[in-house]
Amino acid sequence: MSCILTDGYIKGCRNGRGGIKSVTWATLSNVSTYTQADGEISAITMTTGNRFWKWDLEKELSSANAVLNGSDEAGTLYSAQTINMILNDNRKSTRNQIMLAAQNDLFCIVEFANGDYEAYGVDNGMSITTSTHDTGVSKADRNGNTIVLNGMEDEQPYKVASGIVAALLIPAS
Repeated sequence: MSCILTDGYIKGCRNGRGGIKSVTWATLSNVSTYTQADGEISAITMTTGNRFWKWDLEKELSSANAVLNGSDEAGTLYSAQTINMILNDNRKSTRNQIMLAAQNDLFCIVEFANGDYEAYGVDNGMSITTSTHDTGVSKADRNGNTIVLNGMEDEQPYKVASGIVAALLIPAS
């Protein structure tokens, strides 16, 4: 067998936090290259004039997950990736950006509550599969949008070096 195990697992400290703070995305076709080694992306190059766009999220509402699926019968392995974004607004500008994003395959960087970043849809892209606008019923109900993105990649999401994220928000030259 060519897939030799290289390490074990040691239980870490209890200092993790669940949830996500933001999703930063760009059209997949505008990402020229990314540099990945040992499960972490250390550089992302955009086509000239393009950039990533950050979507800040309400705390304790949104989530991201990746499920590693294997089939003994087919000999296959893939990562089913999902991002659920909850937006507490019903602005025209939000509606318009959702419509544009839904027409593209997206390269997404998810910021976790603990400060870590992971990249979803890096090779095949994430697609908005549903975007639900809900007005609520009572005055205390949320009037906003729920966006669900799905993707299928060969590997689990890569970590992203936090130092490169801010530069991705500036148009590439």
